[in-house]
Amino acid sequence: MQLISTHSALGAYEKVLHYFEKKACKHNHNFEIQDLFLEMKGRLNEVSDLRAFLDYVSEKEPQTLGKGFRKAERAYVRIGDRITKPSYIKRIRAFPDYSGRDEKVKVIDQIRSVARVFCAEPNASYHVISIFRPIDLMEKFRPGYVPCVVSADFKYRDGKLNGKFFFRSCDAFNLLPLDIFYCFGILEQLYQEVVSRDFDGDLSIGDVTFWFSRIYISRFDIDRREEMLKLIAKFRSGATSRRGRSTTASLRRKQQSLIARLGQAE
Repeated sequence: MQLISTHSALGAYEKVLHYFEKKACKHNHNFEIQDLFLEMKGRLNEVSDLRAFLDYVSEKEPQTLGKGFRKAERAYVRIGDRITKPSYIKRIRAFPDYSGRDEKVKVIDQIRSVARVFCAEPNASYHVISIFRPIDLMEKFRPGYVPCVVSADFKYRDGKLNGKFFFRSCDAFNLLPLDIFYCFGILEQLYQEVVSRDFDGDLSIGDVTFWFSRIYISRFDIDRREEMLKLIAKFRSGATSRRGRSTTASLRRKQQSLIARLGQAE
């Protein structure tokens, strides 16, 4: 197990890119690290630096992470499954239930389900959502169809809601910053749902951790790592200015609109 700890979401992306310089091993023409544990300690607003950076890249350097934006939007913002990837947000907010135990339950809004149990038993250890389904291994159109995010677990400790996300695989260059951005959003959705149910205990966003069974950079992107690190440094230096609409705010609004369309799922 290899640990990276930081207080900043953008710093997490930056540290992982640096980590590949000396820790990555070549496998199947890609460069990978196994069992990487990424820990982000701090408040929810610590992700603001990453959001600002993604907005900047989207406006000033749209080709740099264009592939990542498109792939992440298909998984986290759209509700239609594609041959390349199923819809994560649909599985989180309207998970198909085939158990047959109750004909009234057709889909499960996992955020609402966890929030309901959380309010009754906040210290319980089973506040879990699942994105992966065993049948994905049989229905996959290609290896990448199997969700990269397997599941998430939430713990309430010392008045804080902590989120833990488990990945079977992650493209560190193209998708890590978007995965962090959207996973923070999932934690925020749960937090808001718990608050809306008049939870009477202290509650704030706590730590967010990611466990990557495997995280990699493809052979096509490994030489672009230094370019990305320079872009992050340029952004941090204050030499950049951004105007116009916020891409990340627009994506969050789209996601909220889709959640509303899915309706009452319990």
